[in-house]
Amino acid sequence: MRGPQKLKSSTEILAEFIYQLKFEHIPSEVLAVAKNALLDTVGAGIYGTQTEAGQAIIEGVMEFARGNDASIWGTNKTLSPTGAALVNGTAAHARELDDFGGCGHSGAVIIPTVFALAESLQVTGEAMIIAIVAGYEVAARILATAGGHGPHNDRGWHSTGTCGSFGAAAAAGVLMNLKPDQLTWALGLAGSYTGGLWAFINDGAMSKRFHPGKAAETGIIAGFLAKHGFTGPGEILEAQWGGFCTTYMLDDYDLSEATRDLGEDFRILQTGFKAYASCRGVHSSLDAISDIQERYDIRTEQIKKIFVRGTRHTQRQFAKKNITTMLDAQLSIPYGIAVLLLYGDAFIDQYTPERISDSNVIELMQRIEIVLDPNLSGRDPPGIEVDLGDGHSYSSRVTIPKGASENPMSSEEIIAKFHKLAGPTIGLTQAKQFVDQVYSLENLSSAVGLSRLVTSH
Repeated sequence: MRGPQKLKSSTEILAEFIYQLKFEHIPSEVLAVAKNALLDTVGAGIYGTQTEAGQAIIEGVMEFARGNDASIWGTNKTLSPTGAALVNGTAAHARELDDFGGCGHSGAVIIPTVFALAESLQVTGEAMIIAIVAGYEVAARILATAGGHGPHNDRGWHSTGTCGSFGAAAAAGVLMNLKPDQLTWALGLAGSYTGGLWAFINDGAMSKRFHPGKAAETGIIAGFLAKHGFTGPGEILEAQWGGFCTTYMLDDYDLSEATRDLGEDFRILQTGFKAYASCRGVHSSLDAISDIQERYDIRTEQIKKIFVRGTRHTQRQFAKKNITTMLDAQLSIPYGIAVLLLYGDAFIDQYTPERISDSNVIELMQRIEIVLDPNLSGRDPPGIEVDLGDGHSYSSRVTIPKGASENPMSSEEIIAKFHKLAGPTIGLTQAKQFVDQVYSLENLSSAVGLSRLVTSH
């Protein structure tokens, strides 16, 4: 007589969902975001390979992952699939230009994973889309399960690294045509080897850039191992001793988030795209200062003081005024406000070594102070008050800054951003051809030609 059947673990349910996901299951709005995510991430990555961090990761990985299987964006170099994913993922995050939401920075993990394998395995555009959707889905659900962005990151984990590995394994599994048990193993293996710590915030180390690339590499390795029968734990999320949730979050997690409304609530729809070249936590302040400047036509010489009224988290993460590294600038509200007021934007031209040492920027930052607002808590966006010192002051607070899924950038804006980031490296003609192919991706018979369009010659 058969005994009661064992209940499937959250990992097994996710694996079955990935296995069963087909192109026709993907709603049109999900498809649109997936294409925007692909374009946006590749643009960030092409720009990122030209940076100091990008050049360093290329030179380092070329030492140990040589190969001809997958392209490094914005260059004429190739690597193994794992090496290309590691490099492109790091480059995509090199200047804080990549998307947000999901596991933190899902695009810098999922898109390099998909690109490296799509090129080496010569898969179709439809397969790429399914892999992107599956990867974003799993990465976002793992973070939601592990306490959500605030609690998980407050413990010192960089969620892009810790949770992104699961999404990379899911995306890799789609492109490798893994069966449900193999997908379960791949997720289990990826979850057994996650990482990413916030220690970089103290000295601006490049390790922050490395986390999405490493997660992408981990996911691909997990997929290849599972494909050949190397098993991973089937209860990686819920195991009471050594499970991902219990180890990383103790008791501050919710397993139901892994599978709730699976196939109906597509988490890629949470994705946002950046209008500024800085950490997302800075953007609400930039939108608020822009609002004040536009409404009241304030000149910088009129300003006596700017108060950023935020939470303890705002003070801890975004208050730095002694800017010595690029990461310092990207995580600084005073720096972002200063360059926006002085130069009318806070995009790539304002995040350079020359701008960091600009005496006008340094002087204006000293007039900006981040103070605690007792009415705010957690990660509530701060309010901005501009004091002119003549009895006039103006305030604004933007709760949903430009680029969020609730206040989205248009496809046209994302295309313009791509051209600005990628055009100088790959040329206008290639850039236009790439855009056209991304927005008709489901019609592509092989990803090889797509990859050639994002390399320089």
